[in-house]
Amino acid sequence: MKTAIYLSFLFLAAYLLSIYMDWTQVALLFFGLSPAVVLYLVYKVLKDPKAVSVTFEDQFYQDGSHPRIKEN
Repeated sequence: MKTAIYLSFLFLAAYLLSIYMDWTQVALLFFGLSPAVVLYLVYKVLKDPKAVSVTFEDQFYQDGSHPRIKEN
């Protein structure tokens, strides 16, 4: 999954560089390919074999220890 994230970031950097350097044809090519890159990134993230150990109901955010406050 990290590879897909890195590749999509490099794609974005190359796209922005082509716009900055005024390479119109290359920028249009990157723009046309961008939906495929987004779909590939979404597919790789959703099909990641790493299982999540907590649920959304137990822990609100998975990037840190923020327990969900349960109100009655």
